[in-house]
Amino acid sequence: FMNWFQAEAEWQEEDTLLTFPREEDSDACLATARQLLEQQDQWAQQLPELVCGRLLETLQQLDEEEPITREELEEQLFPDTVQVHADGGVEFWFGEGGMFFGRVIHVTGNLTDGAVEAELSELEE
Repeated sequence: FMNWFQAEAEWQEEDTLLTFPREEDSDACLATARQLLEQQDQWAQQLPELVCGRLLETLQQLDEEEPITREELEEQLFPDTVQVHADGGVEFWFGEGGMFFGRVIHVTGNLTDGAVEAELSELEE
């Protein structure tokens, strides 16, 4: 985390970690962060829709004995880290506590288009 600025931020009345790369324009990153936090209600609706639409089936296949339900997945979707960029890009990381079978959910998007892509990534040690 040496090359990242990080701070606590409130997301849906809970604390999360807000980060941005130090090499990017900090004023522009902070402007992205402010706008994102102002729009967080829309994002909080979009994120579960996108994640469930793209990843629910894959997550269910990881545990066929007790496949996760949409409701369970939605309940667990609180961002551990929110990353903002100078160009308005936004990234969310979910499940850093290992709840998704050693993987994290990584969502990317931007202030213009909202949440665009969701993928499962291996949890980096």
